[in-house]
Amino acid sequence: MEHFKETKQKLDLSWAELHEANINLQISIQQMQWARQDLREALQNSKVQVEDEKLKDFLEL
Repeated sequence: MEHFKETKQKLDLSWAELHEANINLQISIQQMQWARQDLREALQNSKVQVEDEKLKDFLEL
């Protein structure tokens, strides 16, 4: 019975770590979206012309 208890504790810890990693990933995605928006706005307010089509698509220019 003790083995099952230890296994459950390890599984619970693994789920907690996965949940924390998911939260960190969501934060990183949000930060990337803000950075992309800031870059898009800076480029729109400058005289720089973006010619790379993939970059234009990524920045939604």
